[in-house]
Amino acid sequence: MAGTTGNAGVFSEYVFRGIESSGGAALQGGIDWSGASGIYAGTWASNTGGPAAAGGTELDLYGGWTGKFGGLSLDAGLIYYYFSEDEEDLGAGLDFDYPELYVKAGFSYFAAQLYYTTSYLGDGNEAAADALGMDTDFIYVNLLGTFPLSETLSAGVQVGNSSGDGAEVAWGDGYTDYSFSLTKTLDSGFAFSFGLYGTTLKVGEGFGTLPGDDDAFKAVVGLKKTFDI
Repeated sequence: MAGTTGNAGVFSEYVFRGIESSGGAALQGGIDWSGASGIYAGTWASNTGGPAAAGGTELDLYGGWTGKFGGLSLDAGLIYYYFSEDEEDLGAGLDFDYPELYVKAGFSYFAAQLYYTTSYLGDGNEAAADALGMDTDFIYVNLLGTFPLSETLSAGVQVGNSSGDGAEVAWGDGYTDYSFSLTKTLDSGFAFSFGLYGTTLKVGEGFGTLPGDDDAFKAVVGLKKTFDI
């Protein structure tokens, strides 16, 4: 449906592909525009405090096309991750901004997603990759299932895999992340969520910012509001 919507929320932690990325509570929000032809564009922001920024802000800019063919939905586009304070906080040359292409397909309760970039975590990762004689290519494959439990409650399960030289340089190896979540739709556009997130990474791998026990799940709660603009 064509139109413009906004969203804003507060979460106990920002978790991106299984990695804790805000170091505490996160304020997040965005704006999305969609046209009648399926073309869309949007922006989304969150405070960060993980590997890609030492207490800064992440701004995502994205655009693409989506459409349906019978029961099959398709989506393809480009997203650009911009970390506004990375060089200021971490030093000159540590620029973690990077673009990423994606393709998604969904059918019934299930979806598959593929993300790819040749410059994972930008210049901040490239110097380390050059020193190791490696590249910064990165592939993320994600499989999801979303299941309605009632008119206002749904459950989600997902598993994703990060691979490529870029992942090995940043995290010491490729890794798998997985999660289970519940989302409860409330009145006036609000939704409450609870999720459990885990990865196959061990404490101290990669940037060494992973807290907790090796296989401990990370629990995240959040409240989000979506509204028309």
